[in-house]
This record gives sequence, C-alpha cells and structure tokens, in this order.
Amino acid sequence: MPKVIPEYKEDAKKKIIQTAIEVIAEKGYAEASIHAIAKRLNVSKGAIYWYFPTREALFQEVMATIQRQMQVITDDSPKPASLDALYSILFSPIFEQFDLGDEGRRALFYEMFALSLRNPAIRGATVEYLNALVAATEGAVKREQEEGSIQTKTDARTLAYIMVALYSGLLNYKMTEMPEEEIKKIWQEGVKLIVSNRS
Repeated sequence: MPKVIPEYKEDAKKKIIQTAIEVIAEKGYAEASIHAIAKRLNVSKGAIYWYFPTREALFQEVMATIQRQMQVITDDSPKPASLDALYSILFSPIFEQFDLGDEGRRALFYEMFALSLRNPAIRGATVEYLNALVAATEGAVKREQEEGSIQTKTDARTLAYIMVALYSGLLNYKMTEMPEEEIKKIWQEGVKLIVSNRS
C-alpha cells in the first residue's frame, strides 16, 4: 500500500469534500453517489473510500466543513464601533456567508433537512450544523453584551436562537424570489429589534 504524505492527504480530502458539495447540490443526495463524485474528480471510487468509508461519512464531513467556515466568519468579525455598526458588520457577514445564496449551496441546505427525517447519521450532522450556527451567534452576542453594544437583559443563547430562527425563515423567501435587498433589510431590521429590546 503506498504511503500517503499527510499534507497531500488533507489536500485530497478538501478536494473530495468540495466536489461532494457540488455534486450533492446539483444532483441531490440520492444521486450523489461515490461513483459520481469520483467521476467528477477523475479518480477511482477506491480513492474516495480511502478517505471516507461511506457516503454518510462524507456528508457529515461536508456539514463539519460548513460549521468550521461559520466559526471562522464569527471569530474574524471586526468589532463594531457603534450599535448601528453591529447590524452591518457583525451579523451581515454571518447572514451573507450562511444564507447559502447561490443555488447550489441552497439546494444542499434543503437537501440536508429533508434527509434528516429519514437518516439518523445525517440528522446528527444537521443538528450539529444548527448547534454550531446558534453557538457562533451566541458567541457574537455575548461579546457585544460584554462590550455594552447589546443591552437587552435577554440571555445570549435565547437571542441566538431567535436570530437563527429569523435567519432560517428568511432563507425560505429565497425560494419565492424575494429581492435580495429586501431580505437583507428585513434581516437587519429584525436583528435591530431583537437586540434593542430592553426586557
């Protein structure tokens, strides 16, 4: 068996994950076979199985990749200079990154939730994805509460759940072809109402 150099192994895994995202988004999970992913990469199925023993394992890694991207977005968000800046600087990058605005990522998002009803492994990945989104938002809210930008007495976790619910609901309007600018405006106004509540 050939020796795998660790750096190459990580690069190969990243390519497989990115290709899986593309194939799942285009064909749906049911048609996103290891064969289809291997064909897109121009490698054998065995090359995929070397890194991921099952299709479910690959899909779970796709979700984990999205979670890591989300955490980077939140951790790297610049500190706002004012409460108004909070809405546009802190939460807009989260919304823009994770609204899955392109058709492929949006298809993947809805595919993930549909599959969760029937597949326990994917349900676990979906729960982890949502928990990561809540945790990333909660961390951002806590930081701003400590800085005094958010003065509501509502705890950070509750605020995070409310924001994620708003975010998830607005994603549905993407399907109705509501203009992007209108969705962003509703998002910003909604966040403003949530964090400005003093109760």
